[in-house]
Order: sequence, then structure tokens, then C-alpha cells
Amino acid sequence: VLTITKGWNLLSVPVDESQDVENLGDFAILWKYLKDQNKWAVWSPKEDIMEVIQKYVDTDTYELASEIKPGEGFWILSNDNYTLEFEGKRYGDERWYLTEGWNLAGAGKPFTVEEMKNYDVKLIWKYKDGKWYAWSPDENVMKVINSYAENGTIGVVEKIDAGEGFWVKIGE
Repeated sequence: VLTITKGWNLLSVPVDESQDVENLGDFAILWKYLKDQNKWAVWSPKEDIMEVIQKYVDTDTYELASEIKPGEGFWILSNDNYTLEFEGKRYGDERWYLTEGWNLAGAGKPFTVEEMKNYDVKLIWKYKDGKWYAWSPDENVMKVINSYAENGTIGVVEKIDAGEGFWVKIGE
């Protein structure tokens, strides 16, 4: 079950099967990052929003999103709270296609940030319930993150749950 809350949600498809964006509920707009093209893909079930989106797609500014693949993270702006149910097998990091730089990825199974030790992770960000959370293996970066976490500005990422999307910086 994927819980979508009113406002912005950073999500992933929690099963090992691509999902058509049209089947992801009644939301305002969906965004996903196409790293290989260095551009965003966007889609909306709202006709008036799609008219505006299409103008940008026509000028090659954005692509039109049609599906979300396992391992991809994506943003949804929702006007309401709702849940989606998915049937299928969960996936792990074998569905991530992480390359140097920033990657927008998604989790099919819950994992702790410590489990990402096989990757050259520099920084992880996730967004949940209107709040950003960060983590880094670098002690100096964690000092900064912890100082912001102490005053409640951000939280510290400990784990990523199935169905959550996250930004991860690799290498550099």
C-alpha cells in the first residue's frame, strides 16, 4: 500500500512492474527526472494543466511522462489523501541505475542508509510529510545535518521505506 498525502510526495512504485502514470490516482501533477536526458518528464490527469504541459513538451523543454519504472523516484502533488494498492514482487537495489551525480531513485523494499555501502554515496535526501531528511557517510556533513536536525529544520534519514523516493548523490 502506498499512502499519498495532500501536498507534495516523493514516492516510488514498490513492486517490480512498471506502472502507467494514469493509474496512480487523482493528483494534480507528477514529475520524474530523466537523468540520461538531463530533463524532467511531467504528466497530469487534469486537462487544463496538460494543456500548459503540452506547450513545454512541444518546445522540448520537458518530456511527457507515461510510466514509472521500478527503482525510479517521482514527485506527485496531490489535492487529497489517498492510498494505492500494488500487487507484485518487491524489488531491491538491483533496480537502481545509479550513476555519478544526483539520482532520483525509489525503494521497493525498506532499507537502512547503512545498507548503501556498496555505492559511493555522498548524500541522501528524502521528503516525507512536508519535511526534508538527509544523511551522509561523511562525518563533517553529518555534523551540519545534525545541527539542522537539532532545531527541527530537517530530519536525519535512517531508513527508506518501500514506496518512498529519494535523492542520492553518487561519487564526485
